[in-house]
Amino acid sequence: MMVMLITVILASAVYYWGSSMVGGSQRGVEAPMNVNVQRLSEDLAIETVEFGGEGIKLHVRNTGSTPSTVDAIYVNDERYAITPQT
Repeated sequence: MMVMLITVILASAVYYWGSSMVGGSQRGVEAPMNVNVQRLSEDLAIETVEFGGEGIKLHVRNTGSTPSTVDAIYVNDERYAITPQT
């Protein structure tokens, strides 16, 4: 009888521990999944590129459903500030 009682108590403890581990791992995955879904709705298209004496002009269109902001560009691994225009 005592062995059965100890077995039930240990099984309950293992079940409770396993349930909390699964719940914690699900919460850890939920936030990155929401971010990835938002990234999928962003879609930028470079329509034209103009090279001139003053620099390079890029015409970019947001064809996605989420508003996007381009605040910098990288050329050959170097970051360049930009002047956004509409």
